[in-house]
Amino acid sequence: MNKYTHNASDPYASVSTPVLKIPYFICVILGVLIMFLNYAPLIILNFVPFLKPIAKSHVFVEVLIGMVTFALVLVTCLFLTKIASKHSLNASLEEIGWTFSKYSIRNFCLGWLLVSLAMILAQVFAKTFHFDHRLMEAADTSNPTIVAITLISAFGKGVLMQGMPEEIIWRGWMMNCLKNRPIKSLILSSLFFALLHFLSSGGQENFIERVIYVFDAGAFAFLAGALALRLKSLWPAFGVHGGLHLTNALLSMTPFRIDGPIIWITQSILWIIIGLTLLKNFKGKTVNYIY
Repeated sequence: MNKYTHNASDPYASVSTPVLKIPYFICVILGVLIMFLNYAPLIILNFVPFLKPIAKSHVFVEVLIGMVTFALVLVTCLFLTKIASKHSLNASLEEIGWTFSKYSIRNFCLGWLLVSLAMILAQVFAKTFHFDHRLMEAADTSNPTIVAITLISAFGKGVLMQGMPEEIIWRGWMMNCLKNRPIKSLILSSLFFALLHFLSSGGQENFIERVIYVFDAGAFAFLAGALALRLKSLWPAFGVHGGLHLTNALLSMTPFRIDGPIIWITQSILWIIIGLTLLKNFKGKTVNYIY
């Protein structure tokens, strides 16, 4: 049980609203800083002289070192977010959603399923109407070992290094910073998360494509937050974010590996439709992750 007292006015909430001790815009700045500081292990380990020769000794050793590094990014995020949550909300990691229950794996898979459904439909649409002039780099599928390494690496990068840490920050801590205004917290966390992607490298070739890519990032963030609110769990958000990267890895092994603005727009519209559908008749008055 969380330490906050019960909010009797909201049957959908098990806790009352914690008091935010610092201005919300400071939380946004800290969220951005934590997001980048998460990658400190990658930088530090890159300067460890004996690791590169060991990694190059065998492909499986390289994969193992990579997975440990990705896991360290997640651990770093948990450490930094724990400090931020403690000093801004007097809340623990568990109270902002870092918990495991019998529903966690199911919720992760549901998030993955929904984000992937939109991605596949977008691919079918683009393929059908011949918007296929730009393709993702094709994955090497020449033997099962390479395929396995590709998928393991995609899990490490997509789930451990990016999906889980970023969702802990933006859908976990940041949404709890406006705990008693769940829809507003969802919209703002999606917006700020999206804006961070303006300068990211996702295949954008001009300013307009960067704007579209920001919309794409905001749309899947909205879906992740909507699922988290509806299911009272961060795990579907992990599934949405990590599942996006995993599905891209799988699609890169198929003819359905179209990339570019048409894909981003189509899947974004579908993600928003799914998110809005999930929020229909949503009666929760707080951000309340208990599963």
